[in-house]
Amino acid sequence: MAWMTASQLLLNANKNCGWIRGTMSTDSSLMIRELNVLGSVIKMVNSARDLGVVVDSRLTMTDHIASVCQAAYYQLCQMRLYYYNSVLNTITENLFQLLQFVQNMAAMLIMRTGWREHIRRVLQQLHWLPV
Repeated sequence: MAWMTASQLLLNANKNCGWIRGTMSTDSSLMIRELNVLGSVIKMVNSARDLGVVVDSRLTMTDHIASVCQAAYYQLCQMRLYYYNSVLNTITENLFQLLQFVQNMAAMLIMRTGWREHIRRVLQQLHWLPV
């Protein structure tokens, strides 16, 4: 505590967490949910990210692999979206309007709205962007 005070450092409990490394048998027997450190409550977690690696209490790398796969899937979807946007950039206005009409009809069918309801609100409810 003296070193932290001399270095003008504070423990931020919102950004800190702790985990206990152990086997399956020790993990189930330890029921510590939080730890009091220098007057701050540190929440115990099953896994934590450190220097970009998600480490779990059993060091199995399961959570890290899941995190990498999730990030890769997200990036692939983003690349596909950029690819389709670049392809659609070359179409004529008539084809563009036809695609927008199909999207509007799909939105109306999903939301069960009538012809008189404004489509922009329906697209917003579905979290869809116009074509």
